[in-house]
Amino acid sequence: MRLAYHGQRTKNKDFTCELVIQFDPTIDQAAVMAQEIGRVLLNLFSNAFYAVKERQKQDELSYQPTVRVSTQKTQKGIEIRVSDNGTGMPESVKAKIFQPF
Repeated sequence: MRLAYHGQRTKNKDFTCELVIQFDPTIDQAAVMAQEIGRVLLNLFSNAFYAVKERQKQDELSYQPTVRVSTQKTQKGIEIRVSDNGTGMPESVKAKIFQPF
């Protein structure tokens, strides 16, 4: 998350964003393919920071860009949520969201 945030800051030094992190303390290590999950998360974070930056360009001064990431242990495994209060996704993008890249 911080890599994507600093990547956005290198493009725009004035960019700031509140980062809200809530990790489930009961989660130990998970068996994942680190490179693949890393790519997915980096893409999600980059998209979130882009969306809040775009909304910041068009919104009033009271807007506070915020990106959240949370984890939660479930019965089936681990849930990772990434959310933002940016511009949102067009329906055309939502229709393709689960296509492999």
